Amino acid sequence: MSDWLSLLRQAVDADPRGKAGVAERLGYSRPAISRVLSGSYGDTGRLATKVLATYARIDCPHLLASLAPAECAAYAGRAYGAIAAADVPHWRACRRCPHNPINPESPQ
Repeated sequence: MSDWLSLLRQAVDADPRGKAGVAERLGYSRPAISRVLSGSYGDTGRLATKVLATYARIDCPHLLASLAPAECAAYAGRAYGAIAAADVPHWRACRRCPHNPINPESPQ
């Protein structure tokens, strides 16, 4: 998975409102984001999870689209009996995908 702090920095650089825009999207205050970026925030576990869920993307080789990690995990975690016939090729692709955490060859 991506380095959450570099994702946070990229998000701040890309947002027209900078730290304030990113803070609003993440549900944190602008000073909290500023302290995280300066290294003086303390425990960043919850914020790291929020940053990854909001800004991390996984390139799906089957859909040829960029997905959020939770969306990718939802596709990968579907049971065979719970999908429509049209979804079988995607289900099979997920079984072999390097992004799938249950795949033994997964880099995660």
